[in-house]
Amino acid sequence: MPLSIPTPPPECAKAFSKDLPAFLTPGYSETFVGTPPQIPSTVDVGLGSGPVYGPPTIPAALPAFVLNLHAAADKTAVFSPTPSGWSFFAGGAQGKTILGRMVERRHAWKLVGINYGDLVSATLDAILNLLSTPPVQTSSQNYEIRLLGVPGLNLQYFWLATPNAAADLIVRAPQAVTSPTPPIHVSPPYEIPNFLAEIQPLAAGLLSMPAKSGA
Repeated sequence: MPLSIPTPPPECAKAFSKDLPAFLTPGYSETFVGTPPQIPSTVDVGLGSGPVYGPPTIPAALPAFVLNLHAAADKTAVFSPTPSGWSFFAGGAQGKTILGRMVERRHAWKLVGINYGDLVSATLDAILNLLSTPPVQTSSQNYEIRLLGVPGLNLQYFWLATPNAAADLIVRAPQAVTSPTPPIHVSPPYEIPNFLAEIQPLAAGLLSMPAKSGA
């Protein structure tokens, strides 16, 4: 059965295309420790050089969800992540790819931030690898790929969701990238109970830390 990515709402995709040039056009002031990173340009992501921009190249767009620390730490909690918007990848070339975070506010979609760098490129590569070579565990029914974050633990996963929620799977997303970037190998999927058993002690330990200790 196919592993797929869902289609974002048309209004969301349109807002992403409209808002993205402002995040990539020079005119802001930033300070970096060490060598400043190379921010992808409007040309890199397919928008063109302006002043009138076309639609960006979007190799993938995924619905984004979060699992908060309290739910992750609760052994009795039902796995029910909260929708947090959409994540759009634009560009596609190594070092020239961005990840835009879209949220819906007051019934309108808005681009609230972008990420770029080797980890963004590695995440996109992992998504495309999942689509081209789905895990054997997904062969019996339809699955769609979602992004799942666990705030506080700074962890990100691919949530392979199916209408039969009992069969949902979790796949590790890239968490860090070394240089030179190694080939992307997609990790074997977790069943949901095994995934929760892994992150539960991490979340519980963080919640038990006194606030002054950095929790």
